[in-house]
Amino acid sequence: MINTIIIENSKQDVAKLEMLLALHCPEIKVMEVCSTVVKGINAIKQLKPQLVFLDVQLEPGSGFDVLQQTEGLPFETIFTTSYNEYAVKAFKFCALDYLLKPISTDELKAAVNNYKKLAENGTKKNIDALLHNYRQIDKTLQIAGIPVISGIDFITVSEIICCKASSNYTEL
Repeated sequence: MINTIIIENSKQDVAKLEMLLALHCPEIKVMEVCSTVVKGINAIKQLKPQLVFLDVQLEPGSGFDVLQQTEGLPFETIFTTSYNEYAVKAFKFCALDYLLKPISTDELKAAVNNYKKLAENGTKKNIDALLHNYRQIDKTLQIAGIPVISGIDFITVSEIICCKASSNYTEL
């Protein structure tokens, strides 16, 4: 399931989007629907969605205000709006997609599929990086140089059974 929030001030547009998602994107779970900038910001911070469907024109303010106030939080944005003149600005905010109303079923499905590909690739890249780093640690930390009074002793990491703090020193 893809945890999702819809931030849209038109009840009619919310109903249409929810219907399209239910019929064509069953993997989407709408956690909350918000109609204002403040409610949208609070919902994103509290519920931590993976995906946000965001209208440009909200009260008071705009969808861009929502993105500015939630900068750094890990979610993707699909804009749903009647205004094509904000598309460039939306992509500057790293929007995943920009759907014009009335929303086409094919465009909605394509936008959700783009999200799924992005999420899958991001997870795979993170796992690959973690495995790579683990393999590198295994290779590079087989021998450790331990400072002692007479210089440095080299021991294999597998020989260390315990590390104990002793004032400004560590006992191995």
